[in-house]
Amino acid sequence: MSITLEDIGKYEKSEFKPNPIFHLSDEEFFANPDRTYIFDIECYENFFLAAFMCYETGKVIFFERSPDSEIDLYKLQWLFNSCSVVGFNSHSYDIPLCWAAIEGLTTSQLKELSDQIINEESYSHSKAEKDWDFKIGFSNHIDIKEVAPGVMIGLKHYGGRMHVDRLQELPINPHKSLTQEEAILIKDYCVNDLIVTANLYYRLEESIKLRNELGLVYEIDLRSKSDAQIAEKVLVREIEGIKGKRIKKPKRDTTQVLKYKMPSFIKSKTKEFKHVIKLVDEAIFELDSSGKPQMPSQIKKAKIQIGSSVYNMGIGGLHSTEKRQCYVSDNEFVLIDRDVASYYPQIILNQRLYPDHIGEEFLQVYQSIVDKRLNAKELSASAKANGEEDIYNYQKNIADSLKITINGAFGKLGSEWSLLYAPRLLLQVTLTGQLSLLMLIEIVESEGISVVSANTDGIVIRCPRGKESHLNEIISQWEKDTGFLTEEVRYRSIYSRDVNNYIAIGEDNSLKAKGSYVCDLSMKNKNRESLMKNPEFTICNEAVMKFLRDGESLEKTIRNSNDISKFVSVRKVTGGAEKDGVHLGKVIRWYMKDNQFGSINYSKNGNKVPNSEGGYPAMCFNKFPQDVDYAWYHQRCVNILKDIGYNQKVENQLNLFG
Repeated sequence: MSITLEDIGKYEKSEFKPNPIFHLSDEEFFANPDRTYIFDIECYENFFLAAFMCYETGKVIFFERSPDSEIDLYKLQWLFNSCSVVGFNSHSYDIPLCWAAIEGLTTSQLKELSDQIINEESYSHSKAEKDWDFKIGFSNHIDIKEVAPGVMIGLKHYGGRMHVDRLQELPINPHKSLTQEEAILIKDYCVNDLIVTANLYYRLEESIKLRNELGLVYEIDLRSKSDAQIAEKVLVREIEGIKGKRIKKPKRDTTQVLKYKMPSFIKSKTKEFKHVIKLVDEAIFELDSSGKPQMPSQIKKAKIQIGSSVYNMGIGGLHSTEKRQCYVSDNEFVLIDRDVASYYPQIILNQRLYPDHIGEEFLQVYQSIVDKRLNAKELSASAKANGEEDIYNYQKNIADSLKITINGAFGKLGSEWSLLYAPRLLLQVTLTGQLSLLMLIEIVESEGISVVSANTDGIVIRCPRGKESHLNEIISQWEKDTGFLTEEVRYRSIYSRDVNNYIAIGEDNSLKAKGSYVCDLSMKNKNRESLMKNPEFTICNEAVMKFLRDGESLEKTIRNSNDISKFVSVRKVTGGAEKDGVHLGKVIRWYMKDNQFGSINYSKNGNKVPNSEGGYPAMCFNKFPQDVDYAWYHQRCVNILKDIGYNQKVENQLNLFG
């Protein structure tokens, strides 16, 4: 089932209006070959549309094959050969369809090819070319799907995370023939997708720029690659250059078991930690169906108590188990966050770990990339001190792009499809990281200093002010013993629902949040970070943060905002959702409306979408609504305060709305 314009109109303050379309003239088109075009395809059995929007001007070109129109093949080929084109999932779908259209496939043939690409897993370019007798030509093309953060996230889903004005699914069943009126509707829908793609490209421009810088260094086009894919491309290219031969993907043995090799620096003072070391040292680690090592149940279920805190180990990292915990720096105690810098890369280099099928050349290349990054960081710092802005920006970009490769390599160690696949190495890195942190926690606690939280690569310490110098000595000795370096941040306060969901306020009044509490106030890089998580009534997170940091009332923050994007929740709903019988789509957005009854429900089974009781669809953004249920948002803020351990004046806050 698809959403229609009429459906949208039922839930909007004013009549739905199509996107304005500004057409690009031939004169302007051919006069500016250096421009970038966002593109997308719509395909029906009697209608094929390739739409291109000029990123610099917003003007649109349509290439249509239908009973009423034919594609200007010269113009379309010129665009691909001369200009930059940007799409979403375009490498797999839009590019082969465009070139098939250029080489003369009819609308019905294009529709059949489209269905094959969509329905047949891993339908390759070469197979498409062979099956349909066409060739994919050259294009200066970027596919931003892999560049965007997140796994299995569609364009509409990113649109919701970016708060685009209009969230809309395909309005006409893709398996029917279109009338002329319906074709106009599809053009409007396609332009909306172009707008969403352009918004996503804008947010990823810095990431693409870094990929371009790195590609120039290694002479590879990396603009359409994820961090892990970049790491694999760069490392494999450099290693093969040294070895003088191709690296072969290792064969996965489903019966393989792994053992952890305990580093000599892992030592214990307490009975509890000695027991953990023994468990890990004796454990046998099996691979799951995807080839990743699994944590044995005896380790996974272990509750490791050191001091007053309890910790869990897992393949993903170490986690403390606090709930509803609040700590504040005062005259007696200071809160200190110590994170290990470049933790996993340093473990790889310090322990000289490498994939068995590659050999020590892996370390040679990996170390050279780390050295290049450190050199670039030094040059950028020197240029900044000397006021040499161009050199600073260039070297900083080089350093940042090399960081992608260094950190991205770890992501490929557990992928059986990667040339870097090395489950033994993955296991060695993650367990060494966890045991090293546990060792540090044990040492700190033994000196009468509390560790109140730990997560993967760092710990939060509640240190008596008279013991700060001693704490620094302890950590410095641990750094010497292990070969790691830590970085320090001091907090005014930290409020935790659990280890993965917290709000921290720095001594400089900066805000840090994780999990459910992330919002604009806590993001360092809003363009990228906002793509990582569905927004969920973020005005509440903002109000809580301002209350905790500045003492500003919850009510003031909520009522003073007229940004509807902060009041909505966005969610992907399998099978789609509906409200009062009106289909909304698979990616939905809603706000809490005053005196609104009922919920948004799954179309398949009628189950309620979480947190949608009293919700009202906001598939299009118009003016800020006048019927927001402010009391609901206030109550959510109060609940957040309770969840994160804030225990002062909460009950009084309940009465602010009267």
